[in-house]
Amino acid sequence: MRIRSRAARFTAAVAVTVGAVAASTVAPASAAASAINKSACPSQYFCAYHTSGDNYPCKWKDDAPNWDNCSWVQDGKFTYAVYNNGTSGAGVTMYRNHNYSSPIGDCVDRGEVVYLANNYSPGSSKWNC
Repeated sequence: MRIRSRAARFTAAVAVTVGAVAASTVAPASAAASAINKSACPSQYFCAYHTSGDNYPCKWKDDAPNWDNCSWVQDGKFTYAVYNNGTSGAGVTMYRNHNYSSPIGDCVDRGEVVYLANNYSPGSSKWNC
């Protein structure tokens, strides 16, 4: 059917546009990642969590040249989040590989929680920033 009047064409175009937008709308993702249990990380430690409900994070009080001492990292599972619960004011740099090779992202400041992509685990970390 051919639409002849300008008003009718405009109305039809608006209806098609609104219908297309409504059909392509996706429910929004959660604005924030699920919170971690920060109380599971002792004072003076840098902690790594496998899941949001993880009550037993891997934790390091000193520099960690190798994260393989963390059981779930050793099993090939990924890191969901990290938390710097240090008290010295120092930040932590994470590294892709063992022995502080290939830094990942920015310094994790004291008191900061960082949610990772959850598709890898760092290989080491160091209190150096």
